[in-house]
Amino acid sequence: MHVPTVPTVSPLPGLTDAHFDDYIIVFPADSGLAPVYIMLKDAREYAGGATGYGQVPGEGWAQAVSTPDGAPIPSQIAEKLREAFWMAVEDNAELRIHFNKKNRDRMREGLSPFAPATEQVGGRRTLELHHIEHIANGGAVYDLDNLTLMTPRRHINLHIRRP
Repeated sequence: MHVPTVPTVSPLPGLTDAHFDDYIIVFPADSGLAPVYIMLKDAREYAGGATGYGQVPGEGWAQAVSTPDGAPIPSQIAEKLREAFWMAVEDNAELRIHFNKKNRDRMREGLSPFAPATEQVGGRRTLELHHIEHIANGGAVYDLDNLTLMTPRRHINLHIRRP
């Protein structure tokens, strides 16, 4: 009777919160393939190209930042996003009317407007961009149709609710 030999597999201790951004792939010795070094980059750290067209804002565009899905990126400013997103919002009469003078002044300087006080969390006080399809899941960083505007509170709650 022949009993096949089973290799011993020893578990390695787990790594807590390990984040690897590079790997060395080693192929079997008799494959003839040399080891390959692969480095992964976080897309947020590198320039990219804007895609998508945004969406036409509805009546409740400014209020939508407090909704679970946030406010869509307005199509009127989609092309200007690469240069200066908030400056473009402030420059558009149809959109700027949704903000007070202090926030319009901030946007004129290219800064995000303050969220309502009830929607601020800790040091996160201004409106934030949210990727609908998370970058970690392959969501496009610069696809305007993959971005919405949210208050910090809604953004945090969304990520708690949906990892």
